[in-house]
Amino acid sequence: MPVLADIKYTIWLIIGIIFFFNQEPLAGQIYTWTDKNGTLHLTDTLLPKSAEKVDVMRYTPRSGKDLGAVQQIQNYEKYNRLLKEAEDLVDRTTKQAAEARNKANIAEESAQEEQAKTIEQEAKVTRRRKQKLELIRQKAREVKAIEKSAEAQQQALNAEKLKQQAEEQLKTLRQVIDQQRKSN
Repeated sequence: MPVLADIKYTIWLIIGIIFFFNQEPLAGQIYTWTDKNGTLHLTDTLLPKSAEKVDVMRYTPRSGKDLGAVQQIQNYEKYNRLLKEAEDLVDRTTKQAAEARNKANIAEESAQEEQAKTIEQEAKVTRRRKQKLELIRQKAREVKAIEKSAEAQQQALNAEKLKQQAEEQLKTLRQVIDQQRKSN
């Protein structure tokens, strides 16, 4: 389920960014910086010396008309970026689902091959003890192959569910964005 957690985290992060950037800055400067652990920080105070990748945003008061036009442009760019990120997320989960399905198909083919070998071995079993041992070993390989197939099938189903969830979240995000656009 780590992929699902990543998807939820990404969606919440996108929603948080939308609400954060829809607020009009009070005034002054806003600093964004990344620490040595790669954590992003937003602050209106001076930065520590260990800050990496520093970016300073300055607030310049504008007239209501200019501010409205700038806000519309920023919203349009933001929404397009968010849509692109959501579409990329759907693409990634679609690829993951396809890869999982491919692995499941390969595992199923392998299980069928092992099952065919088992059937072949059963036909050749004689009274001799050595042949009975080989049959037991083959049965064990068949069980392992079937277990792998079942596990791969479950992973494929999980990946499909993740894909569907990502598509639903993309649909919801598009609806939110459309509503935002209509209200602007």
